[in-house]
Amino acid sequence: MTDPSSELTPILDELGIDLRGLDVLCLGTPAPEFQGAANVCYLDNVNCVDDLDNELRADVGIVAGQLETMAHEDGINLLSRLRDVHCCKVLLLVSGLDWTREELLALGYQETKRPSSNGRCYLYDSEIFNQVRDWNNSTSWANPQNFRRYRW
Repeated sequence: MTDPSSELTPILDELGIDLRGLDVLCLGTPAPEFQGAANVCYLDNVNCVDDLDNELRADVGIVAGQLETMAHEDGINLLSRLRDVHCCKVLLLVSGLDWTREELLALGYQETKRPSSNGRCYLYDSEIFNQVRDWNNSTSWANPQNFRRYRW
């Protein structure tokens, strides 16, 4: 088995993710030197979502070798929290049979064309997943004066 960090750069290049000037959060695998990244934060001791600082924000999150060390429910919570709170994009390298394709698709992660040599590769990108919908505007609402005013 190859080291997941050695294959990150070709995967990022193929996906068109340029880390220059971006903040990067790496979980599980030691972060390689990313050319031009503004800030790289490496966390290797994450057992549950409570181990993440609530103020932690990154443009790109990279998870490789982390899920295999966690309980399944904690892994689901971690992937959801990274996606919803901490990162705009999350690159996930999964090895082993503990995680099914359907579980990761249900969390919003899309399988990439290029699998990693250690397993499968998934990407969550908020720009692709949360596209602007035509109907989501004030003219399509029953009470247009309340559009973007209240959050339920």
